[in-house]
Amino acid sequence: MRAVSPEGWFNAWSAQIGIGPKLTGEIVASGSLGKMSEGAGAKPLCAADGWVNPRRAIPGEEKSQSAAILSGTLVRDRAGSVEIRAGVSGKLTLKIGSQTLVALELLNREGRALPDERFFEIDVPAGATPIIAVLEPETGGFYLRMRDKQGRTPNGLAFAEQFQNASCKTSALLDHDATVTLSTDGFHASAAPRFRGLVPLLPPDFALGLVVAGSGKTSSERSLSFARSTLIAEAPARTDALIELPTKGASELRFALGDETLLSRKLPDDGGLAARASKLLSTVEETREKTALPSGSRASLEHHATTIAKALAAGDNDRAWLRRKIEDAEPIAEAFLKGEDAYAKKRGVVFRAYRSPLDGRLQPYVAYIPRSIDTGKPVPVVLVAHGRDRLPEHALRTLIGQAPDQHMSLSFAARNLPGFPDQGAILVAPWGYGNAGVLPVGERDLSDVIDELKRAYNIDERRVSLTGYSLGGTVSFVAPLHRPDKFAAAAPLCGYPNLLDYASVSKVPHLPYEEAMLEKEYIVRYAENGAYVPLHIVHGGLDVPGRSKVVADRYKALRYSHVFDIQEDLDHNVWDYAYEDGKMVPWLTRHKVPELPKAIHFSTGKLRYDRAYWLRVLELGDSGKRARIDATLTATGVDMTTQNVAALRIDADKLGLPTGEVSVTIDGALSKADTKGSVTLRRGSDGTFAIATEELIGKKVHGSSGPLDDVQNGAVTVVYGTLDRPNREANRLVAAELATLGGSADIRYPVLADVDATDEALAGRNVVLVGGPNSNKLTASIAGMLPVQLDADAVVLRGKRHVGKDVAVSLVFPGPEAFFGDGAKKRSLSRYVVLHAGVTPRATLAARMLPRYLPDFVVYDGASFGERGGLLMNTRAVLAAGFFSEEWQ
Repeated sequence: MRAVSPEGWFNAWSAQIGIGPKLTGEIVASGSLGKMSEGAGAKPLCAADGWVNPRRAIPGEEKSQSAAILSGTLVRDRAGSVEIRAGVSGKLTLKIGSQTLVALELLNREGRALPDERFFEIDVPAGATPIIAVLEPETGGFYLRMRDKQGRTPNGLAFAEQFQNASCKTSALLDHDATVTLSTDGFHASAAPRFRGLVPLLPPDFALGLVVAGSGKTSSERSLSFARSTLIAEAPARTDALIELPTKGASELRFALGDETLLSRKLPDDGGLAARASKLLSTVEETREKTALPSGSRASLEHHATTIAKALAAGDNDRAWLRRKIEDAEPIAEAFLKGEDAYAKKRGVVFRAYRSPLDGRLQPYVAYIPRSIDTGKPVPVVLVAHGRDRLPEHALRTLIGQAPDQHMSLSFAARNLPGFPDQGAILVAPWGYGNAGVLPVGERDLSDVIDELKRAYNIDERRVSLTGYSLGGTVSFVAPLHRPDKFAAAAPLCGYPNLLDYASVSKVPHLPYEEAMLEKEYIVRYAENGAYVPLHIVHGGLDVPGRSKVVADRYKALRYSHVFDIQEDLDHNVWDYAYEDGKMVPWLTRHKVPELPKAIHFSTGKLRYDRAYWLRVLELGDSGKRARIDATLTATGVDMTTQNVAALRIDADKLGLPTGEVSVTIDGALSKADTKGSVTLRRGSDGTFAIATEELIGKKVHGSSGPLDDVQNGAVTVVYGTLDRPNREANRLVAAELATLGGSADIRYPVLADVDATDEALAGRNVVLVGGPNSNKLTASIAGMLPVQLDADAVVLRGKRHVGKDVAVSLVFPGPEAFFGDGAKKRSLSRYVVLHAGVTPRATLAARMLPRYLPDFVVYDGASFGERGGLLMNTRAVLAAGFFSEEWQ
């Protein structure tokens, strides 16, 4: 028998795989192993990190499509009620003694599971109780553990595999978390080992000796020691050791527990590349604070150097690529030491990066800088957005008709770029936070890359265009219509802007607020903004061209310039045709953003997208509805009509009118203003607009308007509560999921425990709070300014009490000036606070399973959540949801 750690995963089983449907059915029906009770053919199934997946953990079963039968024995020293918590990717049927079989299955599972998604309360007798778990074919795996009412591993609990011949070795249950890194002084090996599930019987004075050894012509060995208490700690300390590896000859870095190897990292003979990479890292450190060097250039060299270091530490054997990367970086580093920015004169393919204002990490992009930029004339820019699970390098080569073919691995295609023709334009492929696509962080990356290019090169800001394919094709529909004054033209390939036709939208019920959200998100509703943004749309006839047709049809009805090219014999892969010989680049670069458009047609559903050319929407009449302005420039001013606009701004000094007064006629009413600067007009109680002189205070404005996902447009820190034991673990799990946007983007927001969060650490950042006032110190500090209260069994929002055993709330609200002291009572219009809190751990954990389209607030029953993700709530029970008023009431 094995003890169960505080984290408590049941992560050691006896597994029998390759079971036919008939025998599987008999086992499910009887709850007994039957003919398999002798353990013939059983294998140990061990999951050090808690994620039980036979096809991942058992050699030779990677492609098995048969059911898996897992068995073990649970032992308790007393009878009592416990809570089963599980997360499943696929379908798991669980039998615990004579308890009723429980089928665990999640909808919209997106190929992964989360810990503690499903909760079941059962009575477990004293003594030994058999457990059988049946994994259906094509099931990815599961998390499983038991908890008491305090959210801890129950006392007196033990567990073991069913068969002695199919049991796990100690090393197989140890999550060593061993890593190898290259830094300025050489290779470092570090580890933070712990037992996250079942724990071997260890004496109190036990110490784990983990040996880290380098082998080659010379060798180095370090012994890392870990006490028993650290091996079952929730957050074990990391121990680091510098390993002296040979400078010549192949070597191997090996973590070992006794005679068992836990991690082996082969490091081929690098011919001194590691020493050169370390020197590059030293240059990065030495020049980090050299403000004379542009911040974007410093970030670019740091990303370049760390990319090399990570590859070497991972044992990458592509020596030719590594050598090219180092040879490319060394002259830049030498110039940096002299205070010179070598990037300014670098031509050809340039690997660049900037420091993300959102999560603080380096955000890469790849650019082709042509020689024609040396003429001194501003150069146009073509951005290309990559497809799902592709890299910027893939997008850049695809744009010139050199897409990876069936003979290339994706790695080879990214590392061996072709020659690029000089088409008189800078070609740029952003990373877009990975697969973020049209998420706010994805659009933010496009904007930030453009700003970086403005600072680094002499670009023609009126000739910035966008193209992309697949996921990038959707981005190429969305971003230019949200911000038409940023893009001269767009060429979306095989995109899918047809949101209302998605099965996850068209085949599920819609709540009233979801109808409003769909109107805000559906890019066809923004097509009016494209009067000066011509589109070149390409779609395969075998790839449901109706996806792109919804935008093409609207452009056609509006008589806007566009090409809709359907290639009847092509499927999704239309990029070879559309980008052949780089022919799309000249079409894009010949267009310009108009210097002074005489007429503007602008529609928006969010104040995040608030401007077009010389016009800006400042306030909406109702944030649950769309706004529209149709404005025409006259000889003396502006004539416009509005819908759902409460305040707007006109850049009068950009209108080219004679100095003096500008006449502004809005919805038939005339106002006079000065032509200098900007003119702000606000709708009064009588429905007419007048010149506004006061500041817009206490209103929903750009950057403080909601809905919930608007928080993504700024820097974010996630803070989880630690005040009460039952919710502490749930809060931490939710924080970890929110910090990566549920894995939908390559982003890592900082995560802090409430006891570690200071005003200095949170200054200027949006703060996501996990846990209510009784659970989170920061939530308690601003409880008086929040529009919600949490009771033991209820959420009270806007004066209405919502009762439920597992009721929870998620909302966005203007954040405080500070979380402690008088600042906690004052509202800031420069940042948000987002709150996710439930009356129970189960309720809080449901925040990880919310869909994408959410309004300002939603109150829900966490116990009803049998699906995860998606766009709409569907089967998840909503108790209240909607938008706060324009005064945040």
